[in-house]
Amino acid sequence: MPKYEFNDSGVCINPQVPYLLLNKGCELKISIAEHEGKWGYGYHVEILFGSCAGCGMGVAQVRCNYQTEKEVLIAVTDVVAEWIKATQANQQPHYRPQFSCFKSFWEYHESLRQLSIF
Repeated sequence: MPKYEFNDSGVCINPQVPYLLLNKGCELKISIAEHEGKWGYGYHVEILFGSCAGCGMGVAQVRCNYQTEKEVLIAVTDVVAEWIKATQANQQPHYRPQFSCFKSFWEYHESLRQLSIF
């Protein structure tokens, strides 16, 4: 039996969750899974500030294109980092400080980027 299972739609139902942030005002969950020797990612991110901004997607077989677990972690944190930056830039100035709830994510992202230089 494979470590990761996928439903009929090709979405992983038991992904590994290497990063989870449940903070007042923001949530972030990064999921990864391996399918036929290749790695894929999913994520769910949202921030609450009067209203809510968010995005997400599951780990799908068709997006399992990365050779290693390290490679997929760097890819997903880069995607999430770009979403956070773009979303923060599009907010009213008085909402932008609320994005500080992602501080631990930025530390995690930077630690992965440091690993990628080796």
